[in-house]
Amino acid sequence: MRKAVKRKIKISLIAVGSLVATMVIAVGGYVGYVVISYTRIEDNLALTIDGLGAQAIADTDLNDGVDPDSGNVFSISTYNIGFGAYNRAYDFFMDENDYLPAYVESHGGVAHTVGSHSRGLSSEATMTDTVGAIDTITGLSATYGGDVDFALFQEVDTDSDRSYHINQQALIEESFPSYDFVHASNYHSAYLAYPLTEPIGKSNSGISTFSRYHLEYATRKSFYVSTAFPTKFFDLDRCYSISKIAVGTTGKYLSVINVHLSAYDATGEIRANQFAELKATLQAEVAAGNYIVVGGDFNHDVIYDNPAFAADGAYINEAARPTWYGNYEQQRPEAYWWNYLRLDPTDPNYDLKDTSMTFAAADNIPTCRDPSIPMQDENENGIIDNFLCVIDGFMVSDNISVLMVQNINAGNEVDGLGFAYSDHNPAYMQFKLEA
Repeated sequence: MRKAVKRKIKISLIAVGSLVATMVIAVGGYVGYVVISYTRIEDNLALTIDGLGAQAIADTDLNDGVDPDSGNVFSISTYNIGFGAYNRAYDFFMDENDYLPAYVESHGGVAHTVGSHSRGLSSEATMTDTVGAIDTITGLSATYGGDVDFALFQEVDTDSDRSYHINQQALIEESFPSYDFVHASNYHSAYLAYPLTEPIGKSNSGISTFSRYHLEYATRKSFYVSTAFPTKFFDLDRCYSISKIAVGTTGKYLSVINVHLSAYDATGEIRANQFAELKATLQAEVAAGNYIVVGGDFNHDVIYDNPAFAADGAYINEAARPTWYGNYEQQRPEAYWWNYLRLDPTDPNYDLKDTSMTFAAADNIPTCRDPSIPMQDENENGIIDNFLCVIDGFMVSDNISVLMVQNINAGNEVDGLGFAYSDHNPAYMQFKLEA
C-alpha cells in the first residue's frame, strides 16, 4: 500500500516537474524569439517617394515682403490617428492616472484609473475610426476653401494584429490620389503576448507625409529610444522624417518634418535626448537657409510651461487661457504627458534658443485626452473626467509667416472637444514663405 502511494506521489512530482520544465522552456523560447526579433532601423535612411504630386513651388509663391497679399498661402495638417482604435469608448492598457481627491467619492471611491485594451475594439470599429480620421482631413477643404497642401499622420498601421490587419496607409493613399507621399516605419515588433487578456500581437506602423507638391528627397532619421528591458520591446522605433520640396530658383528647400516623440518617459530623459537630436537637425536646416515646418505629436505640452522651470501661472497666454484647460477631474500625469520643454522665449534656457524656430500651436480645443479611461463624464456633473492637453502642433523657421493655427473638432462632437476617432485631434495651420 505504501509503495503504491509513494509511486503515485513520484509520478505526480514527475508530471508537475515536466509541466514546469515545459513552461520554463516555452517562456524562455518566447523571450528568446522576441529578443532575437528586435532590431532598429538604420539612421539616415532614404525613403521611397511615391505618388503623383506634380506641383512645384514657384518664385511667385513667395511673399515679396512689400505687398501683404503677395505669395501663396500654404496649409498643413497633422493628426495622430491612433491606429484607428482610440474612439471615445476606448482606453489603453499602458495608460494610467488618478482622479483629483475632490472627485474620488463621486466615482465610487475609485482613485486610480488604468486602461485595459491593446487592440481596436473590433475590426468594424477600427475601420470606422480610420475612415473617419481620414475624412476629417479631406474635409478641411470645405472648411478652409482648399485642399490641404501637406498632411502629416502618425500611428498609421500597415499590417498589425492590433488594427486587424487593416492597411491604413493604403486607405490614406486612396484619399490623396494626386499627392506625393512617404511612409517611415517606427513600430515593427515581434508577436507581443502582453497583456495576457488581449495581446498586442505583431505590429507594423509608422508616420506618413502627404504633399501636393513634388518631393525631391525624403529621409528617415532615428530618435534616441529606451534600451531598458523590457521597455524597448513595447516602445516604438521612434523616428522623424524630413521631406524636401524645391523652392523656385532660390536653391533652397521647404523641409517638412514629421515627428512623433516618446510618451512613456517618467524622467523626461528620452524626450530630452530626442529633442536634442531634432534641434541639431533644425540648426543644420536653418544653416542651409531652408524653410522649415515641423509638425506632429510632440508628446510635450506645447502651450503650458512646466512649473519646474517657470513661475506659477505658467500658461503661455494666461489672459486668453481657454475654459477647457484645467476643467477636468483627472490629475495631470507626471510620467506621461508632462512637459519637459522650456517654452518661454525670455527664458535663458528656452528650448528653441539658437534654432531660429518658434512653436505654432493653438489652444481653442485640446489635441489629446487621457486614454486610461474612455472619454466620459461618468458622474454626470458636466465636467469631463479625462485630463486634456495640447501636444500636437507645429514649429516654423523665422522665414515663414504663420497666418493661423487651429485645432480641429474631429467628428464635430457636440461638446466641442472632438476625439471621435482618436485620442488626438488634428491641428491645422496656414502659412507663407518669405522671400
